[in-house]
Amino acid sequence: MKPMTPKRWLIVFHCLIVLGCILVLVGGFVDYGALRTVLILLGFGLAVAAPIVSLFKCRCPSCDRHLRALGFSTDYCPYCGEFVD
Repeated sequence: MKPMTPKRWLIVFHCLIVLGCILVLVGGFVDYGALRTVLILLGFGLAVAAPIVSLFKCRCPSCDRHLRALGFSTDYCPYCGEFVD
């Protein structure tokens, strides 16, 4: 298995956000109280975990500064200009 690159961590970040939102939405439509609570809390937990993952794992391999997770281009570091794989 290939090592996790910053771009792959950005994909994980976006997947956690989307999955968290989906779980919160599904939890909002479920009528069973305990399942609703579990889905909503799990969704919020994933949505809160996503920025934490981004903060610690989405870093430039050259200058070690945080890459913007919601930026438009992640091909190059916005700080040092190095190519981010």
